[in-house]
Amino acid sequence: MNLKEAKQDGIDSVAIAFMHSYVNSEHENKIAEIAREENFNQISISHKVSPLIKLVGRGDTTVADAYLSPILRRYVNQVSEELKDSKSTKLMFMQSNGGLTDAHLFQGKDALLSGPAGGVVSMTETGKQAGYDKLIGFDMGGTSADVWHYFNNIEKKFKKDNFNFYS
Repeated sequence: MNLKEAKQDGIDSVAIAFMHSYVNSEHENKIAEIAREENFNQISISHKVSPLIKLVGRGDTTVADAYLSPILRRYVNQVSEELKDSKSTKLMFMQSNGGLTDAHLFQGKDALLSGPAGGVVSMTETGKQAGYDKLIGFDMGGTSADVWHYFNNIEKKFKKDNFNFYS
């Protein structure tokens, strides 16, 4: 199936990931140009979404971004519309890294783990305000549970052999 056929079949988002685009993005950019000509609503390009060497991680992130960004855009627009009369309100969203971004810059790839990041940030700030510098956090959702330790600073997470460790 080509892009024209995909658009005719009702597909409105496209994820573009070429094996070596982290070095040479020319081919991804060319396909993105064709997708724009076909009027796709969401075009996620791997070398911009996730500029990593490894194709699988870059591709997975790009596909998630292509799928989630239109949904997030509708939600952001809906919330923005509700707040439009409040000129003093700046709408921002929490990203997976725990940082905030302007609502209109929020993308699907940035929302994958915003819940766990929010749990860590809110727990540490609340703990500091209550005078605690040693905390253990637990956040259980519908499909996952996250546990973390806080001792005067947020610790760095790393992966080793399919297990998550905190240093």
